[in-house]
Amino acid sequence: MKDSKLINLIKTFTPHEFRELELFIESPYFNRGRDLSAFFKCLKKYYPGFEDNFREENFYEKLYPGKKYDKLKSKTLIHTLSSEMLKLCKEFLIQTGLNEDSHRREYYLLNRLREKRSYKEFEKISNNSTANNELPEKGGALDFINQFYSAQNTMVYCIEKGDISGAVESIISQGECFAVAALIKGYRNHELSIAAKTHNVIFRENLIDNLMSHLDSPGVLEVMKKNNDKFYPYVVVNYAAYLMMKHTEDHKYYFEFKKMVDEYYFLFGQSERFYLYAMLISYCSLQCLNDYTGIFGREQFEIHKRSVELGVYKNSENDIMDIVKFRNIALSAFSLNETDWFETFVNDFINELKPEYRENMRHFSLAYVHFGRKEFGKSLENLILVHDDFFYFKMDAKRLLLLIYFELGYFDQANSLIKSIKEYIANTKDLSEYLKDRERIFIKVVNELLKVKESGNKKDIRILETEISKDIKLTLKKWLLEKVGELKGDRSPRKSCHS
Repeated sequence: MKDSKLINLIKTFTPHEFRELELFIESPYFNRGRDLSAFFKCLKKYYPGFEDNFREENFYEKLYPGKKYDKLKSKTLIHTLSSEMLKLCKEFLIQTGLNEDSHRREYYLLNRLREKRSYKEFEKISNNSTANNELPEKGGALDFINQFYSAQNTMVYCIEKGDISGAVESIISQGECFAVAALIKGYRNHELSIAAKTHNVIFRENLIDNLMSHLDSPGVLEVMKKNNDKFYPYVVVNYAAYLMMKHTEDHKYYFEFKKMVDEYYFLFGQSERFYLYAMLISYCSLQCLNDYTGIFGREQFEIHKRSVELGVYKNSENDIMDIVKFRNIALSAFSLNETDWFETFVNDFINELKPEYRENMRHFSLAYVHFGRKEFGKSLENLILVHDDFFYFKMDAKRLLLLIYFELGYFDQANSLIKSIKEYIANTKDLSEYLKDRERIFIKVVNELLKVKESGNKKDIRILETEISKDIKLTLKKWLLEKVGELKGDRSPRKSCHS
């Protein structure tokens, strides 16, 4: 029972959801079959951990005091009750999902009112609808699909009322909403193909790409703009994003898209704003990989910073903050030595992560903060407090540790770590081949840098500087060139440190 579908599902419920579930189960409207109130009260005693003492025999004896557990009948009864409870939990999830979706609630209400011929109430709610404005996905494909269903309600209503003109207009609106949703999905398909390639996923031939390759987008947009089409801003913004990701070598498309995001920002909901900013950040990241760190490293940080200021650093206001987003902000701030801003960010936003990530992420972040301030000892103190099972950013932690060892002159430890990293890169499945190649190049250069630092050979320093400058795939290139610059002014050989 401990590893049953029911228990595994209930373990995922937050304390608030669990309390709401109890009210749901006690409702005679939903709990119409077998009375599960007593069964739930017994489960409640074990929530949330369902520890080792949670066994089927113990549970049965608490549910039925004075009765002995029978391996056949009792087991069958417990399994039957568990199955019923699981169904009720699923119904609870449906109801809570519906309660949180204002658009679908309104759609079903209007549909029912129309079926009941309660036309005055239908008109009142329909004319004062605010569901679309409240949606976080406002301005996205899902928003327009939702609008399609709203227009469908209106169409049937108009037909029943004999309003042929209204019915025709509703049918046109349905087609427009579907067309806009299709265009948005089509323009975003190219970005999906890039993401698939990055993660070594096969991106098959598909109808969307075939359609988009034969579409005269500039011609369509020209007519939409001329006609002052209300859908124009949504289509043109996504087309600009498409051009930016299709022509990544031409930076003008990035700045055109960025300008449009600012211009039409107010037309979109939270999740769409989050997506648009994520697209800007994604482009900047790509350019940083292609050695445009001077321009786009700063661009990337400013976009991150702006997304925090606007509150679009997460998909919805009620969401937790994504740990990968937090990590990306950390690395962006670190690359520009924006330590004061990032330290404030950590203090203000660390509690928006899942509780189980907070301690590790705080130490992980502070390690970067102290490194940026050249407080290498404090950086090391924080980094060693990051738990070994904190698997998300193993390579980040190893890379930073190597930098710390270099700065502190811990050459033996650095050389040992380099061997460990090489083994990790060779065996891990967490990194794509592309990322593995980048890490191998970085490790190779740091290894050469260590040798040059120990030898103090001026000729070797110049050769290494040339290699670093030419390699566009090199991670932490700015730091590496900074270390070379320091070595050019410090020709004396170093001694290994064994602290």
